Amino acid sequence: AGVGQGYVGQPRLTAQRFLPDVVAADGGRMYRTGDRVRWDGEGRLAFLGRLDRQVKVRGYRIEPGEVEAVLEELPGVSQCVVMPRGEVLVAYYTTASGAPQAIAGLREHLGQRLPGFMVPAALVHVPDFPMTVNGKLDTTKLPDPMSGDPTGPAPEGPVETLIADVWGDVLDLDQVSADDDFFALGGHSLLALEVVARVGERFGVTLRTQDVYSHPVLRDLAARVTRQAGFG
Repeated sequence: AGVGQGYVGQPRLTAQRFLPDVVAADGGRMYRTGDRVRWDGEGRLAFLGRLDRQVKVRGYRIEPGEVEAVLEELPGVSQCVVMPRGEVLVAYYTTASGAPQAIAGLREHLGQRLPGFMVPAALVHVPDFPMTVNGKLDTTKLPDPMSGDPTGPAPEGPVETLIADVWGDVLDLDQVSADDDFFALGGHSLLALEVVARVGERFGVTLRTQDVYSHPVLRDLAARVTRQAGFG
């Protein structure tokens, strides 16, 4: 049974999505979900994907096109493609100059325009997008940011070491390097809240989740904490 009768104040959208129930033929309505399926000869539905590119990441439904539009607002960003990789969202982008943009600036812009759950975990610069012989994007040839070398430089000093320990706890990781990106490791806005609370309590500083978005690399966040705490 349906749980709604339509969209409040949106009669056109209601007419598009809430249709006469052609199966029951009792005057009721059924909801057009946006899922693309195939009905086989035995009456079973096989799920083939979404008609509107909508994806589900960490329990949230996200329209990648909305994220792409915000990222392409930035000067220098030519094109971008946003897609899920496992349990995280990844944005691939090209630039007019062919050089990558500063990740902190990209993430800060996205964080100002989008809710935290829509900000991609990783932002990957590519020289150009690989295409198939039919002129479609070949997603199989896009680099996987989650499959890099896990043996980066070890954290140095008490600040980097403690932040690495906190990240390891909240992300359930055995090892974190000084060059690791919090979001590329699977972090998100709720876990960022836990990070700022723990790190702030340990060093007596006031951090915001925005500090993690603007300093997602462990080494950079440690430098931010060091400056605020007045160490060194």
